[in-house]
Amino acid sequence: MISKRIMAVDYGDVRVGIAVSDPSLTLASPLITLKNNNKLIDSIVELTQEYDVEKIIVGYPLNLKGQEGFSTEKVDKFIRNLSSTGLQIESWDERFSSVTAVNLLHEAGIKFKKDKGRVDRSAAAIILQNYLDSR
Repeated sequence: MISKRIMAVDYGDVRVGIAVSDPSLTLASPLITLKNNNKLIDSIVELTQEYDVEKIIVGYPLNLKGQEGFSTEKVDKFIRNLSSTGLQIESWDERFSSVTAVNLLHEAGIKFKKDKGRVDRSAAAIILQNYLDSR
């Protein structure tokens, strides 16, 4: 049975990484990096329509002890704004996703210093893959 897709968001102050699952909800792939500006929510809604997304997973920045910190307030506000669109939203622990993305890109020999957005969308794919694997 083919399902609608799931999207993941790695929210940042400047850039927002986006990843999407395949229709079988097995594999996550980096999709795009968006600028964090006043068009962000509209851009995400457009992507959900284009990719037939049923749910959005938002990376939730917990500290090493698993507790909320300063950056969780920003993500909470983003989730509230995104929820107002009627989309189904779920937060997911994003600890180490960016570090893992940097390490994997480095191991693959992919240069990303001039394209920092590559790390953001790769981190979103890691968040999404962790979510998919947990199901």
